Amino acid sequence: MANYGAKVDITATSFTPGSLSVREVVGTVLAEFQHKQGPKAVALYERTTRTWNDPPGFESHFKFSGGEAVLWTVITGTDLEIWKWIWLDEGTSVRHAILSDNWQSKTQPGFLDARGGQGHVVAVNKNYLGKGIDPREFAEQIAKEMEKTFADDIQAAVDRGLDIADAKGKGEKIVSK
Repeated sequence: MANYGAKVDITATSFTPGSLSVREVVGTVLAEFQHKQGPKAVALYERTTRTWNDPPGFESHFKFSGGEAVLWTVITGTDLEIWKWIWLDEGTSVRHAILSDNWQSKTQPGFLDARGGQGHVVAVNKNYLGKGIDPREFAEQIAKEMEKTFADDIQAAVDRGLDIADAKGKGEKIVSK
């Protein structure tokens, strides 16, 4: 028999039927959403407007229902603040704003972070059909960034919940060698 020099210990937690209260697991997942994932999402959204004069706000919300945990971010502020962010995120086919000759946008496609821009809006005219806004795709970039660690973070929260249940005597450790 070959010995490859690796020793594997497997630790599992077994729960008898009816002994596990899902409250511990749900509690740790919701705490993860409230204290880590929600603030992380808001911070990513705020990066898109950090140099704006009148930025919208961002709030995270979450729910757990029917075994499904959902986290989302809401844009808050005046209609104009919200619409400016949406127009940049999704892009537009035309722009009704007439911009100064020295205009440099604070945001650009493919980049999450707002930077210093330049210039000003000279006028807004519904009849002016200027070149549209190229979509920045902030929401897609934020989703990709969140996805990098989201599954591992949620699994860690589930594991913490199982550990809490075990510490309360609602599970029994089984060690296999």
